[in-house]
Amino acid sequence: MAQYKKILFLSGIIYYSICFIPFTSRGEERAGALDFFIATGFGFPIGGHLLDSTSQTFKSVSDATPYEVEDHYLNYGFGIKADAGVNYLLTNYLGMRFTVSYTGGIPPIHVEVKYEDNDNAGFTEKYKRNMFGFNVMLLPRFELFELFDMYGGPGIGLFFAFLKRENNNNDGNHEYEGEIRTIPALSFHGLIGTDLPLNDKLTLFGELSFSQMSFKAKSRTDTDKADNIDFNKDSNTSPAPFKIPGSNIALRIGIKMTVMHLAKTPEVY
Repeated sequence: MAQYKKILFLSGIIYYSICFIPFTSRGEERAGALDFFIATGFGFPIGGHLLDSTSQTFKSVSDATPYEVEDHYLNYGFGIKADAGVNYLLTNYLGMRFTVSYTGGIPPIHVEVKYEDNDNAGFTEKYKRNMFGFNVMLLPRFELFELFDMYGGPGIGLFFAFLKRENNNNDGNHEYEGEIRTIPALSFHGLIGTDLPLNDKLTLFGELSFSQMSFKAKSRTDTDKADNIDFNKDSNTSPAPFKIPGSNIALRIGIKMTVMHLAKTPEVY
């Protein structure tokens, strides 16, 4: 809850700061424009959940003390991003956006256990993660230094996260896979961006955004085990659920195309 309060506070600062900027715009005829856009970028994680095991290197099978340890943290918001959606300009200075967003787990997470005296004794676990969802945002628009067409503001959304794990023993004799299921997460967003019009229909844009969300683990399954784990905080026999963050800061570039004007353009005499 404290993290959500932080994101709402930051979103409020951006939103109300923009509202007090003297609005001017070089595209006053844009009111009522409906734009379709696509974008790609990369998300940098804010926080992470430590995976059950970390990469470790041992001198020998009989020596249980690792001399190299590398921790791996899971965050669903970390990776390549792809977005698509629509913008609608309610007025010359206020837009509304609906976005469908996907985050792929690239680069992937590899957890390794190695033994110097026996290459076949170790194993490798590969975690495949992705996140999918949508959000709605209100984006006031303004002109900065009479040079840049800018926009920015807050939003809210709903996201879903997926995780699969593959384990491969180095001797090739034992392989299994599993997954962690999570509960969909309410998300809070904020961004600031700038437009670079190419012509009357096409606009190039760049954005800096931040998103706040965390996913509660619901269950865990492994094909090498007879039973599944259902997380329950009120049970004496089941482990309590834990949270996996999806919060991230992202950089995006994209292009938008005006498909129609829903507001009637006044005639000029």
